[in-house]
Amino acid sequence: MRYGIIGMGSVGSVFAVCLQQAGHNVSVLCGYKKKFECLSRQPVTVSGIFQAKAKFESLYSDLGDFVSTKPDVIFIATKSCDSLAILKSIQQLNIPKSTLFVSCQNGIFVEDQIVEVFGSHRALRLVINLGCTLIDENHVHVTFCHTHFLSLRKAVNTEITNAIAEDFCKGGLRVEPRENYREEVFKKGILNASLASMCALTGLTMKNVMDDPELSTVVKQIVLEGISVGKALGFNLGEDFYKEAIQYFQKGGHHKPSMLIDIENQRTTENEDHCGKILFFAKQENIAVPATQTIYSLLKNLERKIAQQEITGEIRILYTRP
Repeated sequence: MRYGIIGMGSVGSVFAVCLQQAGHNVSVLCGYKKKFECLSRQPVTVSGIFQAKAKFESLYSDLGDFVSTKPDVIFIATKSCDSLAILKSIQQLNIPKSTLFVSCQNGIFVEDQIVEVFGSHRALRLVINLGCTLIDENHVHVTFCHTHFLSLRKAVNTEITNAIAEDFCKGGLRVEPRENYREEVFKKGILNASLASMCALTGLTMKNVMDDPELSTVVKQIVLEGISVGKALGFNLGEDFYKEAIQYFQKGGHHKPSMLIDIENQRTTENEDHCGKILFFAKQENIAVPATQTIYSLLKNLERKIAQQEITGEIRILYTRP
């Protein structure tokens, strides 16, 4: 199977290395000039909990050239706020009608963007349970890595879905196909809406936030609010999910979630697909989610300031511990 990866950030880099390590042809699209030049010369190294290395010969900076390699499966590893425009651009190119697209992004039900453009029969979702950070343009460090879940959907050939999961496993990352993947998506959305959002607002790592009694209380409240919304939507999140979520947070260590990295780099976060989506469904179900509403509004305001270029290097966060 020929794979394509769009987006060579930390997650995209790890997945690209994993699949090439499993013996597959991998085409890579990298839109950043500095990174592209680096990857043209050097292999990508993954260190930490997951270790691997790969040099990519099929490396492209142009979307048309990338699509011309005709990948069987294309992984979208960009920010969810950028992917709809990318998908529509691909639609204008001569992409084979058999090509599948896999959303490898954070955000609640962001795979629906693929469905909107290409139809449900070409859309898959990978729920990522991975903490990784770019150390350099060609170096990713993995802090933690748990089982990832790939959507097992009737609209998509089951054999292909299972083959994709197996290829990841061969490369060293455990991926498990799941029919109830949307429950896993919602769980991950709650995790990001709570702790990742708080990290983005405060400039603190996962451990720093969870070690702070005041901040961790807010994080826990957002988890509880998310669980209430999930139950109202009919999701079986499990009786132990709250406890599992807190344990997950406490094992995160000094990891900076991607939302915090986005704020540090003065970029838009995935706030709309995390707190924003929970807030949307809460209003739909007439459920009060005051903590989620507050964090959503604060982060949205911070992003607005970034967009207006009203903040600079030292004034990127709303909270600092003396």
